Amino acid sequence: NLNSFASFRLFLGHHALPPIKSYYYVDQKLSWTDAQQHCRERNADLATVDNVVDLQHLQESRTGFNYDNDFMWIGLYDDRTRWKWSLGDQDYKIGQNYGTWYGPDPDFWNNEENCTGTTPSGSWFDTLCYNLKAAVCFDGEGHCFYYFWFLFMF
Repeated sequence: NLNSFASFRLFLGHHALPPIKSYYYVDQKLSWTDAQQHCRERNADLATVDNVVDLQHLQESRTGFNYDNDFMWIGLYDDRTRWKWSLGDQDYKIGQNYGTWYGPDPDFWNNEENCTGTTPSGSWFDTLCYNLKAAVCFDGEGHCFYYFWFLFMF
């Protein structure tokens, strides 16, 4: 009897969570350019922040790292026409991207503050690129997590 035949539908799906970057710290005093070179020589780059997950992970990963309450370089810079990440593949739009700027920054003081540092509290500010500071690098490869779901309907 076809009326007693049970029918069901199976729905399958998956979702990928945003990649989580692996950050590490360079405990040397370097200019922004030298810090970028240091990271790149190790198949990495200065830290980029593409979303709120990256920002949170960057702030969490600094726990236990002592850098004398000073700032550290990240990969954001002003090429005099726009803010860009050091990887070169993404512009940063102030007010539209994630980041916590300190006070009035970015203020481009004297048209010379073209590089970005992060403070121990996580604030960002533009500053002179030749300052000698520690740096934050990331491995360039996010670790992506997937989850799968199944839905049965009778």
